[in-house]
Amino acid sequence: MGVKKGDIVTIYMPRIPEQVVAMLATAKIGTVHSVVYGRFSVESLAERIMDAESTVLITADGDWLRGKIVAPTAIRGLMRFGDAWAKRHDLSSLRLLGSVGEPINPEAWRWYYTVIGHERCPIMGTWWQTETGGFMITPIPVVPLKPGSATRPFFGIEVDVVDESGKSAAPGEEGYLVVKKPWPGMLRTVNLDPERYASQYWGKFGTM
Repeated sequence: MGVKKGDIVTIYMPRIPEQVVAMLATAKIGTVHSVVYGRFSVESLAERIMDAESTVLITADGDWLRGKIVAPTAIRGLMRFGDAWAKRHDLSSLRLLGSVGEPINPEAWRWYYTVIGHERCPIMGTWWQTETGGFMITPIPVVPLKPGSATRPFFGIEVDVVDESGKSAAPGEEGYLVVKKPWPGMLRTVNLDPERYASQYWGKFGTM
């Protein structure tokens, strides 16, 4: 394909082993890879290719989608079938339940905990983003669980909820979730657009 060090490669694939192979291969060559979620539309893919100034696109043949898919979380989807579906299976080997990708509401959390986990399996509902490089807010064994909550910041992470002026919000008050100090896995720039990085992630509140 003629890919060389310094090139930008876009990877647009479903969750198959070849996706990971492509990521590792481009990293070994020394290219920058831009991974685009496989359910994004063709228009969204084109925007990201142009934005990254990518020269190569790696994709797969066979990821058929209808193009109008608005899927709830898997847990909410299972809830619609009631408890009978889960009770037909032996879930006694479960020790830990996970929930990632989007917020889980208290109702779904309780169903997951009661019906799937039989009130004995802790739920690891975490908050993070691609840009953070890892979990930022996550339950740990010594922290009590709360339905719908990711509980407390992970070790070394300092977060706050602030109002429009950047001041800490009162308990129970809505606001902006902010990370107040750097951490090892944080995003450090946006390729080819450092000004966008500064304005997007640091511009609203400045120095806190």
